[in-house]
Amino acid sequence: MDQKEIKMYGRTKAQIDQDDAEGFGHPMIRIMGLMSDAQELMSMGMNEKARQVLNVAKYLISKHGFRDLEVAA
Repeated sequence: MDQKEIKMYGRTKAQIDQDDAEGFGHPMIRIMGLMSDAQELMSMGMNEKARQVLNVAKYLISKHGFRDLEVAA
């Protein structure tokens, strides 16, 4: 399983969860930062790494959802 996770995310889910637990600020702000990182990686032609970073962002969105996030109409 670890090899599949590493191929998908660039690291294991356990490592992602550990980093997430130690993160500062609202999870969605951190996720938006990951998506910005992926955009930068794409601009540098690092598409495989960008794909992995986006997969991490999607995993964290599925984990945290949109709870406690104020949305302006």
